[in-house]
Amino acid sequence: VKPDGTWTVDVPKPLQPGEKVTAIVTDSSGNKSDPTTVTVGDTTAPTPPKVNPVNPGDKVITGTGEPGTTIVVTLPDGTEITTVVKPDGTWTIDIPGNVILKPGDSITVVSVDGSGNKSDPTTITVGPNSIPTDKFIKVPNKVKVVTGDIVDYTMHNFFNRVADEVTNFTIVDNPPQGLTFINGTLPAFTNGEGLTYKVLYSTNTKADQVINGSVDASKQFIFDAPSLANGEYITEIKVYFDTVPRGFAVGDKITYTFKVAETGQNQQLVNKGKVSFNYHGEYFEYKNENDSSICVNGVAIPKTGDNASNSMMLLVILGLSILVVNVRKHEKNS
Repeated sequence: VKPDGTWTVDVPKPLQPGEKVTAIVTDSSGNKSDPTTVTVGDTTAPTPPKVNPVNPGDKVITGTGEPGTTIVVTLPDGTEITTVVKPDGTWTIDIPGNVILKPGDSITVVSVDGSGNKSDPTTITVGPNSIPTDKFIKVPNKVKVVTGDIVDYTMHNFFNRVADEVTNFTIVDNPPQGLTFINGTLPAFTNGEGLTYKVLYSTNTKADQVINGSVDASKQFIFDAPSLANGEYITEIKVYFDTVPRGFAVGDKITYTFKVAETGQNQQLVNKGKVSFNYHGEYFEYKNENDSSICVNGVAIPKTGDNASNSMMLLVILGLSILVVNVRKHEKNS
């Protein structure tokens, strides 16, 4: 022991956390003190925890860490939630019901061991959205048509793609001038109990005219085209919900029926549409990306997809038919 009362001793190998060290003081007469025993402390911080991707509206956060350590999750509002890592290295923590995770939110997670050592923080950003990439689809029941034909367009994959409720949920159909709207069939929407919606239409002369302002979403709704003035035609059919829940409209289908008008003859008619909604101030829009065109009288040929080959075949068939008819007329006149 030094004059200042301190002492130092080298150990043959590094001490490990939890090991015990006993020290005894012996004076010049050989008298020994009572032993003093200490436990080697743990000053090593745990490995930073791993956190699985988090999406808007998620109610559970999961990840991995050192078994037995405590996971401390700090939410965007500063709330701290804890859980213990299981023996298999996984952990799960529930989000309080009053906390809604939004795109861009930041969440910090640390591991704390039994000695109070904290890991470096792991920070994760809530994903931009939890929306699947399934396309909004709208397809006709026929692509080879002539003026006066009836065509049904069926829409699907317009469901709520967010794991939470969304607002201003709108399903839009934008038929071209060559398609005259006849009627529409809307389903009893999945998870539509307690909801109502509006059906509106716009024409080349006026916008957002109400067909029905309060339709029960839990029941099928069939409606006919409104009366229009001469020269007026429908440019948009809109189904509008103020709010829809998670899982709304999954697997549902909408069918609109049209008649091929004289104004559509010898054209390629493309029936466009989209689904849009708002989620925590962010606007989302999904347009039908498949080829939803039809070929009238075999003259116009879609540029992409199977419809192109079908229409080309139709054009060839019609061309041969016209040739045969002309030959027969020539023979008869001769």
